[in-house]
Amino acid sequence: SSSEDEITDDRARGGSREPSSSPDPLFHPPDPAHEVVDNSAAYLASFIAECNAAFAAESTDEFTLPTAEPKTRREAMSSPLADEWRAAEKEEIRSLRDDYKVFVLVERGQLPANAKIVHSKFVYTIKYDENGIPYEYKARIVAMGNEATEGIDFHGTFAPTLRAPSLRTFFAIAAKHGLLVEQTDVNKAYLHGDLDVDHIFMTLPKAVTDEIPELQGKFLHLKKLLYGLPQSGRIWRKTYDGAIEKNLGYKSIAPDSCVYVRTEKLGDKILHHLMAVYVDDNLHASILQSEIDRQKSFLKAKFGLKERGSPKMILGIQTKKLSDGSWHLSQPTYLEGIVKKFLPNEPSRAVHIPMQPGLQLPEPDKSCPPERRKAYLSIVGSLLYASGATRPETAFAVNYLARFARGPRDEHFAAALQVVRYFRTYPNLGIIYRARK
Repeated sequence: SSSEDEITDDRARGGSREPSSSPDPLFHPPDPAHEVVDNSAAYLASFIAECNAAFAAESTDEFTLPTAEPKTRREAMSSPLADEWRAAEKEEIRSLRDDYKVFVLVERGQLPANAKIVHSKFVYTIKYDENGIPYEYKARIVAMGNEATEGIDFHGTFAPTLRAPSLRTFFAIAAKHGLLVEQTDVNKAYLHGDLDVDHIFMTLPKAVTDEIPELQGKFLHLKKLLYGLPQSGRIWRKTYDGAIEKNLGYKSIAPDSCVYVRTEKLGDKILHHLMAVYVDDNLHASILQSEIDRQKSFLKAKFGLKERGSPKMILGIQTKKLSDGSWHLSQPTYLEGIVKKFLPNEPSRAVHIPMQPGLQLPEPDKSCPPERRKAYLSIVGSLLYASGATRPETAFAVNYLARFARGPRDEHFAAALQVVRYFRTYPNLGIIYRARK
């Protein structure tokens, strides 16, 4: 990280997630020789057995990040939030049909000879505020794009996304130059692009059509992009990029095409205005409020926009502007999700270092079963996102653990769980980008 990155503790600003019984390592550093972590064989055996059973029943994905959101419709409809999810489904279908004209309903007899029929499913998402409190429940129809054929149903899939270093640099520049920063969301981003083929028809899950009589026995002839189609991300980025450059005068930068800059001269000063885009999330930064308003006005008229004000959460990263103009980036909600997933029933106890000093782990086990490997990958993959985003002090430990992914032993699981315990002890640590005085 840059010289302006600073690892900080929120307790000085009234943070409350630290265990009250633990000493403050900033003033009472623990002796590493006495840092003891309970990784008993019984506990590890129980934990690994649970992981093996869970992953054996799941799909073949390498790993999944921790989430409280339902993975299937059956899970959604059997949860206490079933009414919210059902209402979100109906609103999604209504919006696609009436507001965005994404599809036209057709009968089976109207299907052309070259029709490509793809299935669909709902993906359920909970939107959280900066305090981890849900404020919106979304059900998004996603096409099963894996059923499409490259060269016939789509041509090209690559779409760039905002990199974590670019996001940190964005806030570092904003802090250093005293820029105003605001956040917006494009309403249903993918639906603003036109589908580049005209022979894709989609079916809805039977459980959904049973509840909506007018959809029974119908096919959805897709006219617009839809989440899940392989080409959607590429076409949307091309559409959005063209609009920003042509109408707002911004140019993407070479290191990251998701960051845009516009330069203008105001008197004897050169001003730089910034935009950063992650699919449908936008960050706007400028010394002039009028420039931010100009960006938002165009995007609202062109695509529809939700204004979020000063950014508080983006890409799972909590962003907080301090009273002196500095920016603090952290991931307490994400880290608490990791703890709940991997240490759900363990009593909370302070762990002050992510890895034992001088720890030498054994070589990977070449005979490691796939389920055990997937359990380990799930832990390390979750830790990698945190260490690469706002927790650089854990980068060495997490990257060292990643070396053993092809055959983790009990010792590797124990070391990985120590990092989880460390995050449990210090969820509010993060990076501060100091404002220039």
